[in-house]
Amino acid sequence: MQPQEAEMTSPDGKAEGSYAFPLTFAQMRLWFLEQLEPGTTTYLIPWFIHVRGNLNVETLHASLNRLVARHEVLRTTFRANGGEPVQVVAPTLDIPLPLVDISGAPTPYREAQRHWSEEKQIPLDLRNGPLLRATLLRLGEQEHVLLLTTHHMVFDGWSRGILVRDLSALYQAPLSGQSAELPHLPIQYADYAVWQRAHLQGEKLDQKLAYWKGRLEGAPSRHDLPTDRPRPAMQTFRGAEKRVTLPKNLTEKLNWLGRREGVTLIAPRKTLSWARPSLTVTALKSKG
Repeated sequence: MQPQEAEMTSPDGKAEGSYAFPLTFAQMRLWFLEQLEPGTTTYLIPWFIHVRGNLNVETLHASLNRLVARHEVLRTTFRANGGEPVQVVAPTLDIPLPLVDISGAPTPYREAQRHWSEEKQIPLDLRNGPLLRATLLRLGEQEHVLLLTTHHMVFDGWSRGILVRDLSALYQAPLSGQSAELPHLPIQYADYAVWQRAHLQGEKLDQKLAYWKGRLEGAPSRHDLPTDRPRPAMQTFRGAEKRVTLPKNLTEKLNWLGRREGVTLIAPRKTLSWARPSLTVTALKSKG
């Protein structure tokens, strides 16, 4: 798939004069899943920033929009073009920042939790956007919570640290009468999508697809790992998690095993989860 009205670029090149770009393979996967369940909230990433001390709400709002101006992916929406999905970057975008004062609530923290829980259930529109939503909760004169909801199509766990760093710099700069010291962005995420599509196509892509088709041939459509309750008739995605901390000496042994086999720590850990000798297919999250 070629970008619409765009030129292909090298890995370090910047696509110019374009409004629509192809999706990365990771975005294509999420796009496909979204088509199976339109309006789902499964792929939302809700998070928050707890702010204590004096807060200039007007400056924060302006900083949020400067953040959106800096990162094209936060101005991106997705739509079908000739049967193929493309990502469209808006030239400008203003993100509203409603202020909700919950300082008078009997338990402001519990009220903030309620707002956050409700926020997670409100879908984001991939076609019309925006795919970033913000709400500022005032718990007190010196305490606020900035609720942020993003879509996994434009955001991941690594993005959080970058956005917090940039937003903090963009907020502090005007208050101190200085310019925000942030690294120059030679390319944007859409440029990476263009490069990936140009790099992985033709014979190279066919070889990689053939490899994984061969590896997955005969794989079961469902895992046969033991579960503690029956599989529901309809998938709800409302799963639970149990966190377990491995002892230090065991972790060191797993790291040694991984180094010996030339794999990262995730491989030995996933091997431990194979409860039965039959073939099991697992999916691992990746960045980008």
